[in-house]
Amino acid sequence: MVASCRAGDRRVELLVEHVGMVVSGRATAAMDNGTIVEMRPGDVFYIAAGHDSWVVGDEPYVSLHFLGADHYADRS
Repeated sequence: MVASCRAGDRRVELLVEHVGMVVSGRATAAMDNGTIVEMRPGDVFYIAAGHDSWVVGDEPYVSLHFLGADHYADRS
């Protein structure tokens, strides 16, 4: 499954973990424990549940999600 976000999209607290790979663009994830990670093209990532994330820059962020995509950015 592919996840895609545009620059300026609203930040959303995500309560699901993610495993994936960045295809294009950049995004930042801030964990509840204070750790901050920036993801760039080619990065393979694991992001634990309990984080906030947002697009960095003007290029759309596109990533392949191997785990967690079925609830990506749910607004429950």
